[in-house]
Amino acid sequence: MDNKTKILGIIAMLVLVVIAVIMGRKPGDPRPVRPDATPDAPLARAEKKGSGGKAQAAKALNKNTKQRRMEIEAKLGFSDVPVTVKGDTIKLAVDFAVETRCDWGDIDVMEKTLARAKKSKLLLTLEPLGERGAKPFGSQVITISQLRSGIKKEFEVPDSSALRPLGIFICLDAADAGSCAAKPNANMMHAFNDARRIAAHDGVGKAPSHSDRVFFFHALHAQDSSIQVIADTTMKAKNYDAIEKYYDGKLEQRVSANQAIGQARDTNERVMSVPPVITKSGLRLLLPAADRAKCPAGHLAAPPTREGTPKTPPAAPDMAKDQPASVWKMPAKDLDPPGWKK
Repeated sequence: MDNKTKILGIIAMLVLVVIAVIMGRKPGDPRPVRPDATPDAPLARAEKKGSGGKAQAAKALNKNTKQRRMEIEAKLGFSDVPVTVKGDTIKLAVDFAVETRCDWGDIDVMEKTLARAKKSKLLLTLEPLGERGAKPFGSQVITISQLRSGIKKEFEVPDSSALRPLGIFICLDAADAGSCAAKPNANMMHAFNDARRIAAHDGVGKAPSHSDRVFFFHALHAQDSSIQVIADTTMKAKNYDAIEKYYDGKLEQRVSANQAIGQARDTNERVMSVPPVITKSGLRLLLPAADRAKCPAGHLAAPPTREGTPKTPPAAPDMAKDQPASVWKMPAKDLDPPGWKK
């Protein structure tokens, strides 16, 4: 057999093999895909270069995903808070600052409520939202003097890829529960208005309720080594609805997006804490306090409200609809918060 015949025979055999392979494939069998065409191609290519290249590619992928998530959350009203991450723990640093004004403030209401509830205490906590019975991630008994001097606190939250709604609370804890999230919210506008009435109408008004109440609140969430805070505490209902929709599918199964956002909305609308300030190291929480020196007339007789300066002092609704408050008096000449007698 000459060389030409041998070559033709080899070609014929190769043709038969190709035909056999093609005929052997089922109609639904997928076609082979190049390794570098898969979604994990960057990781696959990096694996060939070694573990160092794979780690770098994974880090870049996570960074891009996190950046896109933060851009979406910024449009929803969230602001990124500087944190430190150590292992599987996110550390959030907060500090308090007093914001004096010609108006009754959060500190004044808390101080005078405590004066009427001597066996009670103020509690500062960071707690999960939307989780019934969940324990705080951190809590500390605090005093009014500590708040006035600018207390600092570092909270620790377990890091996770699942989004976790959180709340910073200050509450009255007479029941010694060690947490704030389940307590009713104080209606601070009622408290402010009642304080103005006391100052403007010969010191006659109703004393603040001294049962357990939440006096201060800010909503946050933690995810992927970061913490975001809702900077706007006066958002409209549609904004909360948008956040709830964004939360759906991103929370752990035991956490309810509806309950978490419902609690954040209700607490913000009643407690009305001043928006926080983001610092280089964390979060600064502002507490308004009355200061006679800030008033043009030198007293708090008819101070400006958060909605503007009224021509006449506003009427005072009940301090808390769920609990009657006793009528009391104080000297008309003593209009500063320290003169708010029990």
